[in-house]
Parts: sequence; structure tokens; C-alpha cells
Amino acid sequence: MDHYQHKSGAQKRKEKIAREKSAKKGQSTIESFGFINCNRIDGVSEDQMCKMKSQLSNVEVEPVPIEEDELLNRKVMSADVKENVIDENENILPKTSTARIEELQDKADDVQLVPSNNYDIGLIKELFCTAEQIEKFVHHGLIAHPTKFPKDTLPKSFPRTLFHIAMPNGEKIPRDWLTWSETKNALYCFPCRLFSKMPETHRSALSLPTGYSKPKDIKWKKLYEKIPHHQSSSGHKMCYVEWRRLEENLRNNTTINFLLNDNIKTEVERWRQILRRVLDVILFLGERGLAFRGDSHLIGDPKNGNFLGIMELIGHYDSILHDHLEKVKASQQSHKRMQAHYLSNDIQNEFIQCCADKVTDVILDEREKCKYFSMIVDATPDTAHIEQNVFILRYVLQDKLTGKYEVKERFLEFVDCNKKAGKDIANIITSTLQKHKIPLMCCRGQRYDNGSNMKGSVKGAQARILQHYPLATYSPCACHSLNLCGPQAAECCPQVITFFGIVQKLYDIFSSSPQRWKI
Repeated sequence: MDHYQHKSGAQKRKEKIAREKSAKKGQSTIESFGFINCNRIDGVSEDQMCKMKSQLSNVEVEPVPIEEDELLNRKVMSADVKENVIDENENILPKTSTARIEELQDKADDVQLVPSNNYDIGLIKELFCTAEQIEKFVHHGLIAHPTKFPKDTLPKSFPRTLFHIAMPNGEKIPRDWLTWSETKNALYCFPCRLFSKMPETHRSALSLPTGYSKPKDIKWKKLYEKIPHHQSSSGHKMCYVEWRRLEENLRNNTTINFLLNDNIKTEVERWRQILRRVLDVILFLGERGLAFRGDSHLIGDPKNGNFLGIMELIGHYDSILHDHLEKVKASQQSHKRMQAHYLSNDIQNEFIQCCADKVTDVILDEREKCKYFSMIVDATPDTAHIEQNVFILRYVLQDKLTGKYEVKERFLEFVDCNKKAGKDIANIITSTLQKHKIPLMCCRGQRYDNGSNMKGSVKGAQARILQHYPLATYSPCACHSLNLCGPQAAECCPQVITFFGIVQKLYDIFSSSPQRWKI
């Protein structure tokens, strides 16, 4: 049985023009029968029109004298008007032959359209699509078919009827799996191109990276056999089912990727809540100067310190922290190491350091706004018998709310110092300020104790700084001077020594007995 030969677009247009011409030959208008006069004026009868015409024809118009320049202008204007007036029967379109029009229309059919988005399936170059590509294209869906298709070698236009299945009862069912690629000018099977795992030799042309395109010997009429054969194949049916299943999962947010991302988001939020509670406890203990750690690091041990103890207390009223502490406790009892629980000593120190860095940044910002400052430096050994220098900055800051100026005294940091010579202390002061990017040239005051290594006028720390920065005035600590002056003055007077000796003995007598202490 011979297949139906589809007519080209040019042939169909010729037949349409011929039908319209033949239909117009036998048509008659109302005007041709004399029922309507084009020269008739609304509101004027035919008798009146005839009288007006006869009167106008008998009227003799006398010429009016016109100057030569005005006559010339009128001729020019009338010539312009005649050039711009178009007769109602005149065709304003350029005269183009019918063959030329058909040639232009045929070329328009072969124009390759540029895709307007990145969801053209012809952009996939690989034979097997990745999971990201599959989810991307399925989530977006098929793109709309173009308005014009290229022609084959016959030449014949692409038959749009292939996008539907004609049922015996006349119903047309769309082939929703067929899609056209504007980049490749090719036809694809959407599910098979994305989901097919078959090798290239066993695939249909509709599922290859090149698609069913337009080579030199292709004919669109072959698709009448290829598409039904491809549609009835088992591979196409499996790919179609996978496509619809994934599409449904994406619509209901039940894909594996979505569930994994949802679990990740839930886990991230859980750890944020835990870390927020850890940080609150650290700030609470640090603000009150309380110890963090105890003799034990086990959850549930009464000697595990203030930090873990407060965490356990909050866990009684907080389900998130309670579940976390139970997991940590179970791992400690089974001697299995957890990947991370953020309750160890190292984590506490890291949080404390982060908080200290944040506070230091605020202090440095305030100092930079004020520009000028004074510094207080003093050293003392701690319980670990390590000599530590404490740095304190003083500056005048304006309150943004009240507009008043206030003197602020801010602790900067502790610096270990094993050397007590004036030169070494001056180097420590200079290096510490440079580390925090504080210019020593803006210093307007130094304040230390009355030790010779600090107040010495030649080798003291204050003298070495004054050599380079003369405006950094040295001011000794008045309280420290009074503390040194009192013992030395008392040792010089026998009466004072006797007085304080009697007071000390009286204190010893009363403090040694509870009965005498009540007195």
C-alpha cells in the first residue's frame, strides 16, 4: 500500500490562491446591482444631489488674481499632495512576483530557531545522562514545539500529525513523550533520552544524542513507521514509567535527593540548637568568673564541673539537649568514641577564644573611633607561677544615645613575660600594640607601678617608650606608691610597731576561741 504523499507548503499555498480567485469570479456585490452609490452624501436625497450637480456645472468661476510667488508655492504644494495621495485601487505593497514570495516562504521554513532556555534536550552531549541532568529536565518538563519545522530532502515539511495518535473512534491522543530540539533540529523521545541505559548500537535514533535529525538522505515520512515501532518497544515503556514516577516524586517532594537534603537540613538545625546552648552556658560561666571543669568529664558524674553540670540541668527541660547528652553518655559507657559531641575541654577553649576575639574586635573599634588612648600595664604571677602582663586601655568615648563623653577602661589581654628588665618589658608593650594594629604614636599616657624597671628615668620601660614617643606621658600608680610608703613608714616608728603588734595579738586571742569570738 502506497503511503500518502504530503504536499509542501508552497503547493498548498498555490492551491489556496487558485481557489480564492475562482470563488471571486462568480461573486456579485450590492454596489454592482446599483443599490448603493459611493458618491452619495449622508442626509441628502438623490433629487437634491442631481440639482446640486446641475447647478455646479452651470456656474462660471472667475479667476482671482494671484501673485507670482504665491502661485509658485501653490503649485509646489499641489504637487506634493499628488505625490502623497494613494488611489483606493492602488496596491501600496511592493510589487513582488509570486515565485519570489514562495521562495521567501520556503526559506523561512528552513530557518533554525535559537532556543530561549537551557532546557533543550539537544544540549545534552553525553550518551548517558547524569542524575542531576535527569532531575533538571524532568522538573522543568518538555519545551513547547516550534511554530515552524525544517523540511526534508523531498522537500516536505515535518508532519505535525506525528505528535498525536489517531484512534479508530476519531479521538486524538497526544504523544506527550515526543519533543523537538531547536538546537539540533531533531526529534527526541524525552524519557528514553534521559533514562535509557542501553548501548548506542541498540538504541533508537530518537534516544541518541543526535536525535532523529535532518541529514542528506532523511525523509520525514519514515517516522510514520519508526515512531509506532519505538512506542511499542519494552525499553520505551520502562523509560516512560520511570519518567512519570520521578515526575510524581518531584511534584510531591518525595525524591531521594529531596529526602536527603531534608535530613541534612534537619541535622544542621539540630546541631545549631545544641551549639547555641553550649555557647550560652560558656557565656554564663565566663561572665561570673566561675570554673568550667571538674575532676571528671563523664556525663552524670557529680564531679564533672560547672559546665557539664549546667548542661545536664538544662537537659532536664530541653528535649534536644537531653537526647544529645544521652547519646554522649551511652558512648562513654560503651567506650566508643563519638565523631563529635562539642562538650570536650578543647571545644570549651575554642568557644572562649572565639568570644574573646569578638570582644577584642569591639574594643579595638571603639579605640579607633576615639584615636587617642592611655595604657596601663602591670605584671603578676598566676597560680601556675607564670608571670603575666595585663594590658588595659583607657580612652574617652561618646555615647551615641545620650551624646555624653565617658571614660572607658577596657582589658585587652594577658601576655606571658618571664623577663623583667625595662628593655624587655618595653619590647613586649610595643609588640603587643603592633599585633592589635594600635599606633603607639596615639598614646598619650603610660601608667605602671613604681618598680625601678618600670619607672626608671634611663633604663625603665617608660623612659624607653618616651624616647620614641615623647607625648606618651608617664604617670606612676598612686595606690601602689601609698602601699609601698605605708610599710616603710611603720617600720621607722617604734610606737607604730608596738601598736600593730598589740592589735595582732588581740586578734589571735579572740580568733582562737569561739567563746571569746562571740564577745
